[in-house]
Amino acid sequence: MTDVDPDAMLAREFPEYTNIVPTHILDEEFSDEELFVGQQFDNKKDCLHAIKQLSLKLGVDYKITKSTQSLYVGECWKASSGCKWCVRAMLMQRTQMWMIRKLEGPQTCTSVRMSQDHGKLYAKTICNCIIPLVKESPTIQMSILIADMQPRFKYKVSYRKA
Repeated sequence: MTDVDPDAMLAREFPEYTNIVPTHILDEEFSDEELFVGQQFDNKKDCLHAIKQLSLKLGVDYKITKSTQSLYVGECWKASSGCKWCVRAMLMQRTQMWMIRKLEGPQTCTSVRMSQDHGKLYAKTICNCIIPLVKESPTIQMSILIADMQPRFKYKVSYRKA
């Protein structure tokens, strides 16, 4: 009988290339297929960034039900009403990488809370989006920045957040 290591398949294929940038950071425009069960991230920050980007793209407003050093669980804020959208990511002990372990959906409720702004559209996300524009043109008007962000996030970013 052979011993099978279930975490062996999760080991990096090329450990000598540690400076490879994850594709979700290179691509600002996420597609639905870019977040999937089994997807791995180098750290929790990158994993949460990918989850937030997906929730913005899909228009899912979710609440964090559990967040620890090794586990992150989010579900639709109307889960108690029957909406099945949820995501679970965890730190794999053997590889020390974060992995999407569960991603269920689609969101079946209609979100009344999301009007003009998305709850997960944080200043840091917006900042990463507008820094190149401001570096290129320091005198750029706020209305132009807001107009540029609207198609990216599919939300009209408030003046206060921009």
